[in-house]
Amino acid sequence: MPALISHRTPQALMAWSKGRGITALDYLGAVRHMAARLPQDGAVLNLCSKRHHFAVVLGAALLRGVPLLLPSTRTPEMLQRLGQRYPGLHAVVDAPGDSGGLPQIVYERGPVPAADAPFDVPEIDGDQIAAYVFTSGSTGEPMPHAKHWGPLVQNAQGAGRRVREWLGTDQPFTVTGTVPPQHMYGFESTVLLPLLNESVIDASHPFYPADIVAALQDTPGPRVLVSTPFHLRTLVEAQLAVPPLSLQLSATAPLAPQLARQAEEALGAPLLEIYGSTETGQIAARRCAAGDLWQTFDGIEVRAEPVVDGEPRFSAHGGHVEGVVPLSDVLELQSPTRFALLGRHADMVNIAGKRTSLAYLNHQLNSIPGVVDAALYWPQDAVQDAQGRIQRPVAFVVAPALNEAELQHAMRERIDPAFLPRPIHFLASLPRNATGKLPQQALAQLALQVAQDRGTARAAPATRWKPAPFVRVSLGVHALAGVGLLTPAWPLSLGALAANHALIAATGLWPRSDWLGPNLTHLPRQRPEVALTIDDGPNPQVTPAVLDLLDTLQAKATFFCIGEHVRQHPELAREIVRRGHALGNHSQRHRHHFSVMGPGQLRREISAAQATLEDVTGQRPQFFRAPAGLRNIFLDPVLHELGLQLASWTRRGFDTRTGDAALVLRRLTRDLGAGDILLLHDHHAALSPAGRPVILEVLPPLLAALRAQGLQAVRLQA
Repeated sequence: MPALISHRTPQALMAWSKGRGITALDYLGAVRHMAARLPQDGAVLNLCSKRHHFAVVLGAALLRGVPLLLPSTRTPEMLQRLGQRYPGLHAVVDAPGDSGGLPQIVYERGPVPAADAPFDVPEIDGDQIAAYVFTSGSTGEPMPHAKHWGPLVQNAQGAGRRVREWLGTDQPFTVTGTVPPQHMYGFESTVLLPLLNESVIDASHPFYPADIVAALQDTPGPRVLVSTPFHLRTLVEAQLAVPPLSLQLSATAPLAPQLARQAEEALGAPLLEIYGSTETGQIAARRCAAGDLWQTFDGIEVRAEPVVDGEPRFSAHGGHVEGVVPLSDVLELQSPTRFALLGRHADMVNIAGKRTSLAYLNHQLNSIPGVVDAALYWPQDAVQDAQGRIQRPVAFVVAPALNEAELQHAMRERIDPAFLPRPIHFLASLPRNATGKLPQQALAQLALQVAQDRGTARAAPATRWKPAPFVRVSLGVHALAGVGLLTPAWPLSLGALAANHALIAATGLWPRSDWLGPNLTHLPRQRPEVALTIDDGPNPQVTPAVLDLLDTLQAKATFFCIGEHVRQHPELAREIVRRGHALGNHSQRHRHHFSVMGPGQLRREISAAQATLEDVTGQRPQFFRAPAGLRNIFLDPVLHELGLQLASWTRRGFDTRTGDAALVLRRLTRDLGAGDILLLHDHHAALSPAGRPVILEVLPPLLAALRAQGLQAVRLQA
């Protein structure tokens, strides 16, 4: 029977966590400790994000004889469905948190075995089901795919032989991954590959380029990076000094040859692209920089199947593949073991390492209360571009009773963040035909029409701009004084002009004033909510920590981003949106002379930022905040033209001027009440005496103070 691990000595390194090695003996001790805490029957939902914790729970479940469940998403609805299907299902987590109402088992390391403890590696029946890996069915019901231990071992050990051929050494290698272990690719390549080839699991789960570099610096070589085109592109664009790499693996989405060559040059290691699916596991590989053809793995063959509905079909069998498994892609066969990949079948959507069907996504979208009709458009050629930038489905929705924020909230409860549509277009009706169908061609025409109309629609506000009362009076004074300059009373008129200009300028220095036009300074007071706003980012040194804090403290915020910062750190802006926060427009360059710009300059500065934020994230900001809150008489008509609403704040902590967290907190919480808008900064933030950006020290006590008053931190809303 296959062994649980391939490490042959008790002190062999099995994992690496924060500069500390974890031996095979330590691992087996933790496995036996966790096995005693798992249910005797049923199944285990492995939600551990720390990769060595995940591997321990895998071993414990195998020892206990219960399968792991690895769902394609963790939305509340998915977890609820799994709980209903698998009675007695328990979730294992790194730390207490949300697990969709399922009973939790919190990971424990257990006692460390003595150095002379027996080293008995368990053997596992090859026919035992190690895991059920899920895909999304067309009706929304998660579809399980059983993974037996024997084929998983065969797959991982075959992959290990290929990796060692590329490395040119038999010594242990360390695997660092940017993909979660719950994903089939991450499960195979970041857990099973090192576990079953006497190698080392890097416990970290880096996402941002700086985190990837830090993780690689922390681990022993030779190093193997398991990643995706998206992560590789952001790492290449970051131009950071990367520790020596021996091999890169990429999967989850097509890898463009241009990006493959850039990654090999920038990171100094060959890059292998992996082909497979949840159903088949990994079945082929290619070096994209060297050619287009894929070579199947040991014993695996692909073949053509009968044509269905005019579409060619293909399947894989042999090797570790269990049975004959249909493929979701269209191939050009050179032989049973070599092929070119032409594309996917029309219904499949593959984004950021996850795969689902349009039928499933449409089912979820149309199930939302308030949605009368809806359809997602996914172009036939919608793949990642040459630099790996992710495209999203476009949503066309008929929902008179819902606004975009409400719809997005409902979708996040049902749909994995990777598949959330961008943008969303609200329509009066959809162009269905006489049989009620919505052909792809009709959707394509609708998408084209919306794209053509978008610029015109943005430039044509629904209502004409109306100046604020103060502005109307000032314009009247200006006109009268201008006429007066042509009369003997010109000295008096000149003085009136000067006084009028001075008053207008002074009003622009008052950030919370509405004299120059509408200005949102607070939310409706009747709701127990406070809007948290964070300015000047994104900042790779601060924003990730802010996002993690907000996740931990279950708070939402609006990030007023500078366009140039978003261009420099696009992955951060996308991560802000992915985590459910909103973006606001804070100008393209945050110029100090913003308040003295003319209307043309203001329009260019604001519209450039608006275009940048929408192009990068797919989310179009609704609110604008002026740099330092300073503005002039020309700003309001420009915002009206661009469909933006000015938003300032109720109170701010002046956290760019002082690193005293207690003082900043007092300023924010003094007379705090429902509807307040609070201002902090994730860029240009002052440092605390401990050398940390003050926002990181203020957020936990600030959000605790909100909870104590029964208030919830929310995104900005009109």
